Amino acid sequence: MKIICADNSNTLYNNEPADTFIKEGEPLVYFRPDSSILKNGKPFFLPDYFERITVTPGLVFMIERLGKGIPEKFAGRYWSRITVGTAFTAIGAENISIATGFDQSLSIGNFTELEESCTTDFSFSINGEEVCKKCIGNYIGQANRIIARISNYCTLKTGDLVFIGTPTNQLSGHECLTAEIGMRLSGNLDRNTVMDFYIR
Repeated sequence: MKIICADNSNTLYNNEPADTFIKEGEPLVYFRPDSSILKNGKPFFLPDYFERITVTPGLVFMIERLGKGIPEKFAGRYWSRITVGTAFTAIGAENISIATGFDQSLSIGNFTELEESCTTDFSFSINGEEVCKKCIGNYIGQANRIIARISNYCTLKTGDLVFIGTPTNQLSGHECLTAEIGMRLSGNLDRNTVMDFYIR
């Protein structure tokens, strides 16, 4: 299983500018290993071997068909279920593989079928305080572009995941979220809670 992630923040590990690694105006796309998945509401245990870990909420799209060289206009046919996800990234790690690929560094909620209208709201809260609320439609176009782009290089298979992170400047009152012990992180699709867990 592949986990394809799109980083929409303006800085990456080691605080280097994103355009050092990618084309201007495009998100950084990278892969996480399947060992990074954390699900079923299990707590995230804050590693003690990193100085600081950031929290990035976003949406996760599940690939449901085998595909290679997918045109962007058809990419929406390759997924129908989504959920809320939380990506943990170690700031100051020696490379992006270590910064993003450590065990249980991507929490995912329960998947749900997406209505065709695409008007569903996505929200993310920390300790009951809502820090992000957006229409899912804001993420769909980027997900389809990522699916089309990555399928040019590798075959997408049923069960692969695509995580689209929320830009840090769109988090209410927070330029960057730092993971702290005791935090409760939850994500909703409309009024349905699909992700809810603690940092220990």
